[in-house]
Amino acid sequence: MKNTILMTAILSLAAVVSCSKGDDVVRQEWTGQQIADVWTYVHQDTSTVKAFRAEDGILYITTRANTMDRPKLFAPQIYIDGEYSWKTYVPEVAPGDRTSVGSWIYCDDHHEIDFECGWGSDEARESVGAGEGDLVACMTNQDFPTTSTYARIKPGWHEFGIKLDLVDGKYLVHWIIDGVEQKSIQTQFGPDEAVFRIFVSVENLMFIGTHIASQDNTGAYEWVKFKGHTIEK
Repeated sequence: MKNTILMTAILSLAAVVSCSKGDDVVRQEWTGQQIADVWTYVHQDTSTVKAFRAEDGILYITTRANTMDRPKLFAPQIYIDGEYSWKTYVPEVAPGDRTSVGSWIYCDDHHEIDFECGWGSDEARESVGAGEGDLVACMTNQDFPTTSTYARIKPGWHEFGIKLDLVDGKYLVHWIIDGVEQKSIQTQFGPDEAVFRIFVSVENLMFIGTHIASQDNTGAYEWVKFKGHTIEK
């Protein structure tokens, strides 16, 4: 996905990667006050409706039927190599609906690594043998190199993980679903080129289905965790 409106604030931080790093463990559990105080809400649409809520420690994000709603939230801390993980609820979207539940990290439009989960295009579903009751998880590295592949999943709660190792100063990326590694790639960039913020989103995206969403769809997040290295501010 392209997120140009977010790029300037995040990309400008890449220059400070040479600062010292320390091991951090972060676990985000959700309350309305935490979201207001810590997380930033953005959207690439014209909606004036509040798209998220926190209830009983769970964050819910909703997109509306017959819209191109694109709400998302991101945390302010800057991260580098380490283990990123999300406990994410992917709803039972209607067949063909263009709604994606995202668990992802972002620096700029060329340095984005993500899970986008939804119905999927006909081609994507065929590639993983998705049948009745199945959804697909799209696993993407935006550029350097560009790669996008799919895994078959069921609606419900899943733990999604993105693990970044450093190999000769460049990120080796692993995509993990419910403790099972699905794919890995060696990228052509490292901390000198890209640092990341953690995102959660539910968005009505063109690529993830065959038609505009026919119903409201709500994804949810129980927690977001990170263990690894952060930028020293």
